[in-house]
Amino acid sequence: MTDIPICADPIPKEVIAYCRSVSTTDKMLDYEKRAYVDFCERYAKERSKRKKIVMQNMLNHLLLSKVHGMKPSHALNDALSAAFQQEKEAEKTLYPLEIHSEVAHILTSATYTVGRGKSTAWTIHTGGWYSEFRGEGRKAFAEWSAGEILGSYVKFGAHHFSIGATTQRILSMLEERYGLDFKQLEKDRVNKQKTGNR
Repeated sequence: MTDIPICADPIPKEVIAYCRSVSTTDKMLDYEKRAYVDFCERYAKERSKRKKIVMQNMLNHLLLSKVHGMKPSHALNDALSAAFQQEKEAEKTLYPLEIHSEVAHILTSATYTVGRGKSTAWTIHTGGWYSEFRGEGRKAFAEWSAGEILGSYVKFGAHHFSIGATTQRILSMLEERYGLDFKQLEKDRVNKQKTGNR
């Protein structure tokens, strides 16, 4: 699905149409459009790639979901702040992305179809309520927010297999059982590579 543009000059027509749909007066319409313009300015100043993903996800959710009826002034401020807090908590929980990706690949490639052999083609979907329109077209996991990574899953017909949570549980169990610290081990590995000590 195509992202809603984050651009205030000009304001995208779909944004104006949405603001109009949730406004009852011209003053309210101007207020909602202003909320979007402020959001665009904040997005332009943001340096964190993951926060920008969260912001894009929130805008997509706001304009494309049919279930909430939120106004931009609420979604792009209060709801976005809550999404940032969730992302911060997810980042604290998330193990180093390289380790997470490797374990997730092992899990998704451990399936097979009788008569057709091993399958490594399972699509990993994003999780999280505000990411529902952003799963397709982005590379897992490098182009996902921490919240999307933790909530990721694979579909097996009507069943979902939680890749994000399962990967985290495996790594956490190994840390507890063997006294490991994967975050520190990954920092040490990166530092050794930088200094040429492999």
